Amino acid sequence: MITNSPPPPTSDKDTMATMTKRIGQRAALLVALGWLITAAGPFAYTDLPKNLPERRPGLWEVHTLGELSGEVKTYEERSRICVNVAVDRELYREELDNKRMTVVMMDGDCNAPSYTFDGHKLSATMQCESRGVEGGPRAVTRFQATTTYVSPDKVISEHKRVDHNHIVFDGESTYRETMTRIGDCEAGQKPGDRVRIESRMNGQEIQKSMNTDNIFDAAKTGHKLIEDLQAAHQRINDAFK
Repeated sequence: MITNSPPPPTSDKDTMATMTKRIGQRAALLVALGWLITAAGPFAYTDLPKNLPERRPGLWEVHTLGELSGEVKTYEERSRICVNVAVDRELYREELDNKRMTVVMMDGDCNAPSYTFDGHKLSATMQCESRGVEGGPRAVTRFQATTTYVSPDKVISEHKRVDHNHIVFDGESTYRETMTRIGDCEAGQKPGDRVRIESRMNGQEIQKSMNTDNIFDAAKTGHKLIEDLQAAHQRINDAFK
């Protein structure tokens, strides 16, 4: 799974200089504060439709292909995850958290997502705002996703992200994720256990060995990081007043 967070453009020197100065200031304050932060309020997740199909329990292979604007043009990843009913639903929340994380990092946040479901296709939108380019308005990020339930053994998701006035990235990126059930979970695997097999950026391999985690453990770590980032940004903003 990728977070759909493109790298900064290298052509706009003025934007990069502003970004570097601001991030440097904020990073210095984070160090000075020693990460003495408190938890932020919970995110208002929207309930998924009640009649949403479920992926069949078992071992699923995930193939992700992203097309980005900027220095990085393509990103590809292949992984496998042991799925049960709880994991099936957690995958939606993880995708939401990954997207939201890229906005929280820039001192912003998102509205709760909106869902529509027509019986075999789930559509989702999420609107976000964050710190924009110096002297400009707040940055606006809009996420759109469509998940198609081909069968209980195959699910295809297409994601689009559009940014305006973003301090790091201004433009559009998309990625497509195909999940296919390939059999039963392997011996010793727990629901949520995931193996990242390979990753490529612009066609070049960036992960040469398998990387494992568990989706529920990753969620706890991600939620804590989001809370910490929000609290740290608040402290920094107070310090700049």
